[in-house]
Amino acid sequence: NYGGFAYSDASRFFVANGGDDLFSPVGSVMLSNLNREVMTEVNHHQPLRYAIEAEYMLTERLGIASGLTYTRLVSDMSSGSSNAAYSTRQKIDYIGIPLSLNCYLLDSRRFNLYISGGGTGEKAVSGTSVTSYEYEGAGQAGSPYRFKEKQIQWSVNAALGANLRLIERVKLFVEPGISY
Repeated sequence: NYGGFAYSDASRFFVANGGDDLFSPVGSVMLSNLNREVMTEVNHHQPLRYAIEAEYMLTERLGIASGLTYTRLVSDMSSGSSNAAYSTRQKIDYIGIPLSLNCYLLDSRRFNLYISGGGTGEKAVSGTSVTSYEYEGAGQAGSPYRFKEKQIQWSVNAALGANLRLIERVKLFVEPGISY
């Protein structure tokens, strides 16, 4: 049994697809691992996000902020046995526009602490996926597969932030938070 296929199911799958998949790297991995214990691992790395923002103060403690963000998502996936396996690394780059409302809890001349809530619209601008295969000790690297997502991805965000004034009107900020 591999990936939900019993041997007879896998044979019908390959025959129904003209048998060509049988000799592909993934076909070789699947057939080699029939009736073997297969391990699958997925690792989604911590997203990296960089932002530049401008803020307009509505009141002494409330501000509305917007700007531009760059986000990189990386995931590693692997599946197989000691005899045959494959591994894939996927990277996706996003450009986004955030909009948030900031409420300042501590406001001093050089340092501020605040809570923030809002949303972001992001567009995937680049995506690659590279799969490599190992079959009976021999490795084969795949070529990068490039893809683009056509839709804008929307999210809501909440964060606790802190900023340090570097010069007048320029602040360095850190904003750990959650997104959905």
